[in-house]
Amino acid sequence: MRTRHFICGSVLLLFTSLAAPVAAIEPAGSPSAFVAEIAHKAPVFMGSRTLSSMDRQRRLEGLLEEYFDMPRIARFVLGNHWQSANGADRQKFAAVLRDILARTYSDRFTRYNRESFRVTSQRELDGANTVVSSEIGDPVLGEQAKVEWLVARGGGYRIIDMIIAGTSMAKVMRDDFGSYLKRTGGNLPNLIRELQAKLSAEKSG
Repeated sequence: MRTRHFICGSVLLLFTSLAAPVAAIEPAGSPSAFVAEIAHKAPVFMGSRTLSSMDRQRRLEGLLEEYFDMPRIARFVLGNHWQSANGADRQKFAAVLRDILARTYSDRFTRYNRESFRVTSQRELDGANTVVSSEIGDPVLGEQAKVEWLVARGGGYRIIDMIIAGTSMAKVMRDDFGSYLKRTGGNLPNLIRELQAKLSAEKSG
């Protein structure tokens, strides 16, 4: 699947930014302030060279659980397959999706220095969703990358997507996993087992 390769480029850029200083934070309670809060909290472990790989991974899993609506992202990624899945498989897929993100990036954080992070604006999409725009210093290219965070309301704010260079992370994952499920006749349990096996192999490798 090309999902992993896309996330390694785009979401890595996103999480690299979380270790950055924040400018122009809006008043508490706004979607922009919520995005900026992530950037304030993440430095606790993002740049730490004293934490083990597993500790960074566990802390990242906690960050994803706290700030990202993983069940909603999983539901979008699965599309029509979500409706036919049972409750247990839905929970397993959301969890493995979180673990994939955490595993992929936990060992990469210490390679990056603190770069500039700036919330530039926010715009309402509708009564429930807001797009927060930001600029992030790319430590490799030395350029400013524009990242949009899709923030959903409802019992508190949660991130449900990131749009980087006009490309939606959630839509790319939806396309990739959707292609797999189409090839395998919609066998979600098999997809979950395959993803879990890859995670276990990487953990023991």
